[in-house]
Amino acid sequence: MDKRQDAVKSADNYLKYFRAVMLVAMAAAIIYLVVSNLAVVGNIVIVLLGFGAVIMIHEFGHFLLAKLSDINVETFSIGFPPALLGIKRTDKGYRFRLLPKTVKVEKQDTNSEDNNENKSEAQSDKEEFTEEAVLDFTLGKSKKPGETEYCIGMIPFGGFVKMLGQEDMGQAEKSDDPRSFANKPVRNRAAVIAAGVLFNAISAVLIFMVVFLAGVELPPPIVGDVIHSSPAHQAGIQPGDRIIEIDGKSKSLDFGTVMLASALGSEDQPMPLTIQRPDGTTEQFRLAPEYITPGDPLKSFGIEPAFTLKIANIAQDEVETLRERTGLLPGDTIRSVDGTDVDHLWEFEDIVARTYKSEVSVLVDRQGQNEQVDLDLILAFDLQKVERQGKPAHIHSMVPLLEVGDFPGRRDNPLSKGDVIIGIGEVAYPTYIELQGVIREYVDRPLEIELLRPNGDGYEQVTEVVKPRKQGERVVIGFMPIYHNRTPKLAGTVSQSNGPEKLDIPAGAIITAVNGRAVDNWYDIIDILQASAGTEVTLQYSVDDTVEEITFTPSDSPEAITAKSRITQIIPFAEMRELYRGDGPVNAIAMGLRQTQRIILTTYASLAALVSGQIGAGALSGPVGIVGMSYSVVAQRPFIDFVYFMGLISAAIAVFNFLPMAPLDGGLFVLLIVEKIKGSALSARVQTIILYMGWAIILPLILYVTYNDILNLIRGWLS
Repeated sequence: MDKRQDAVKSADNYLKYFRAVMLVAMAAAIIYLVVSNLAVVGNIVIVLLGFGAVIMIHEFGHFLLAKLSDINVETFSIGFPPALLGIKRTDKGYRFRLLPKTVKVEKQDTNSEDNNENKSEAQSDKEEFTEEAVLDFTLGKSKKPGETEYCIGMIPFGGFVKMLGQEDMGQAEKSDDPRSFANKPVRNRAAVIAAGVLFNAISAVLIFMVVFLAGVELPPPIVGDVIHSSPAHQAGIQPGDRIIEIDGKSKSLDFGTVMLASALGSEDQPMPLTIQRPDGTTEQFRLAPEYITPGDPLKSFGIEPAFTLKIANIAQDEVETLRERTGLLPGDTIRSVDGTDVDHLWEFEDIVARTYKSEVSVLVDRQGQNEQVDLDLILAFDLQKVERQGKPAHIHSMVPLLEVGDFPGRRDNPLSKGDVIIGIGEVAYPTYIELQGVIREYVDRPLEIELLRPNGDGYEQVTEVVKPRKQGERVVIGFMPIYHNRTPKLAGTVSQSNGPEKLDIPAGAIITAVNGRAVDNWYDIIDILQASAGTEVTLQYSVDDTVEEITFTPSDSPEAITAKSRITQIIPFAEMRELYRGDGPVNAIAMGLRQTQRIILTTYASLAALVSGQIGAGALSGPVGIVGMSYSVVAQRPFIDFVYFMGLISAAIAVFNFLPMAPLDGGLFVLLIVEKIKGSALSARVQTIILYMGWAIILPLILYVTYNDILNLIRGWLS
């Protein structure tokens, strides 16, 4: 027996030494990582502290009301189990538990060695899993024992308050203890349940009050762009217009206020809106919001936010790529385009759109010095405009061939940038509208596509197989289509109600000359047609080595050429922001209340769109995504923006937690209302079924959005 005890004691000693060595190794590794990545670790700490504070405020609401209601609170935890750290007041001092381990412990009579050695098979089956800790020690002097253990969980995306007689995974065991949650009056239990949500809402108001006292930059209600054929476009609203009143509201308007008003507005009841033009004049409109394109999550007027001419700060590993592709650097500010001064991005984009050549010269202010940069242009078209009108963008009714442009997002097809599309399915020389019609019939099915692929000085004809897929309400192949400019070959001609007459030129024809002047590309053609507006021109084209010609009079109407130029690369312009600051504490509180109300209503509108199927769960962000966004805000923006973001998260958590679905606070609150009306609680069986039904809905959703968040993070790292 002594030998056995010695062996057990020796094994325990080795195990203790092993744990000590592992802890030292882990501590050394953590210290090394912290020292070598101080900036990153500092940002992570700020994010975790901010996220933890928002959770703590919610749980503290439950905790405080439980204590005031004389309910026995067993655990207060920031983060979910297993516990990374636990602290509890005992009669011997403060007990600390660090780094948990789960061990199997036998229930046995420790006073009898015979029982320990000769226990029956039935007794040996009486085992349970008990959470212990790698380090478990007590510090301090004797204290009056406390009932609550304060924990930090290893899973940091949440928290909980465990009360005697309350259980989220079903009905808790009944207790005669008068301090049990289940034995308290309905009004007390309802107050405890609602306190977390109320504390989050109040904390959001307080956070925003602090933010507006200090001052924070937000996107102003200035129109940056207007979607073609949208309500705003049809009303005549233009880029540069400032919205100064909407639906009777004019105080502290930012762009989010405009988006919320349109999202909550009625499609059948136009909303009053007042705008101020850049020249200072004002105009009044009445707009009815609508879903601009199929699959849009919320209704909109078709107004997009404004951006500046300054290049935004980007990740350090992207700076060199931006410089190589565009010649621009973060902090550069564009001052002129081809000698024309510009003050706003919409002016820059308008000039670029009407510049029909292969590149444009841009003058930028780089740290107080003028630098000239040449940006490459491509002939392109507005996808939304084309899809809403159902007509291809054209050049005096002539539609160029399609070319494969960039691959936004994940690339999963065999196409190459620069490929020219000359056939898809049974359609030769497809326009964008025709291409869309074909791929809708081949969702998740192989589809042959005929291409001209650049090969040295010429092109070779190849056939590839693609598999169209659904992306929301749209069907895509996975590339950004542009017009092929280098060869003036037609995909066809198109007639438009307000555009030029349709030219009788067959698909596949190559334009060879205009007014006797040879042309090599579409820019040459556009240059001659614009110079000849109002006078008759003769256009020569070739079909199967046969030269034909057609005579017409080009127009200088804006609808004569709807194909536009754009920069080949996406330029990260900085979002336009203005300082929002309260005149004093009272004004800051009012601004905080309005901002909290706006975020709560926006969150409800988004959830309603999710329930109605207008948006998919993939559009949501879970804890991983929120933490990722938080890190980006901390790393790239002023600290006050992070504080503002925490206010936003606090308000959103209040909404989510009060949804009428068990085991969320709102669902438990509804059960208490039912109990009050009925005069007694629902049966334990019914409550358990309701709770498990709620978990059956919530857990898969949490797992899905978490999976989606992780995928998005990985894609961001790989892109």
